[in-house]
Amino acid sequence: MSRCHHALSPHTNGRWLFIIDAIITLPIAVAGFFLYPNLPLQGKKTWWLTDEEFQLSRDRLNNIGRAGKTPWSWAKVRRLASSWHTWILRESRRGFITPLNAF
Repeated sequence: MSRCHHALSPHTNGRWLFIIDAIITLPIAVAGFFLYPNLPLQGKKTWWLTDEEFQLSRDRLNNIGRAGKTPWSWAKVRRLASSWHTWILRESRRGFITPLNAF
């Protein structure tokens, strides 16, 4: 069967895998580029949101105390480096994923 399929197709099976993957992925990526909303605290309204919805999203974020984008500082870098989340993520990758790369 494999020989027959190869004789009918100018592409190998591996190439067909990438072609089918691209056919599935590219429309989803284009749709995501246009449909994902901007961050409300940046002040840019997405084309499919009404002004009332945009203002509601800004108000909800302000009510829960979410700050907008803040510039990077050494204090922020130190806080991220000393966070337990960073180290758990690092160790989980080192402990679980790295040994799997040996196969």
